[in-house]
Amino acid sequence: SDLWFERPAFRCTAPLQTGATRIGRPDRKVPPPRACECGEIILIFYTGTDMFDGTSGLTRRLYQLHELHFTLSEAATPDEVCRLAVELGREPAGVDRIGIWFKAEDNPEEFVGSYGIDEKGNLRDERSSRIPRNAAIYDDDFFSRKVPVRYFPDSPVFDNGNNPVGTADLIVAPLWNGDISIGAFSADNFSSRRRMTEDDRHLVTLLARMVAHLVTMKRTEEALREKMA
Repeated sequence: SDLWFERPAFRCTAPLQTGATRIGRPDRKVPPPRACECGEIILIFYTGTDMFDGTSGLTRRLYQLHELHFTLSEAATPDEVCRLAVELGREPAGVDRIGIWFKAEDNPEEFVGSYGIDEKGNLRDERSSRIPRNAAIYDDDFFSRKVPVRYFPDSPVFDNGNNPVGTADLIVAPLWNGDISIGAFSADNFSSRRRMTEDDRHLVTLLARMVAHLVTMKRTEEALREKMA
């Protein structure tokens, strides 16, 4: 017989909207995955090989993103969280390139890199990169919880040295440690030039929140280990 799983994910108080049709056997009264207005996962139900029967593309991507959360949770360090998120987050988020940037501790007007995807679609170690913050994109509202995500169609996009490489649809979302801003998550479709959708924006936002939470948790764990050493 089929084994059914119920995995609670992130909860949000925003109004709910159905993200897909019912999953699995029609005789099982299991509600479909649902996403709230800010893109948070509420619940995912699935079963064996028919987990996606009759479901939408959004449901599949929500499932992939939820599974990615478990992979990222097992990362040993904050750097590994970022590397895995950049490598594995592109498909569920529906984007070509991802970059994760943190506010410099000695200068909030600058970003320090982690990992990103280069112009050829390959993983790039950007931990030695340091660039000025673009105030037209990352303004005070962006870092004060007034902006959950920003979308720029046909925007100039840059490499890890802040050099323009062309234009593409761009999504940026803040990284939060509670009420403290720690950086920015950027994603674009530089390679495919595909127009980004509202679903893409929701999923990028969710991935950014996931990364911020896990990076903060791994940093805390590292600090505790150093203190106890």
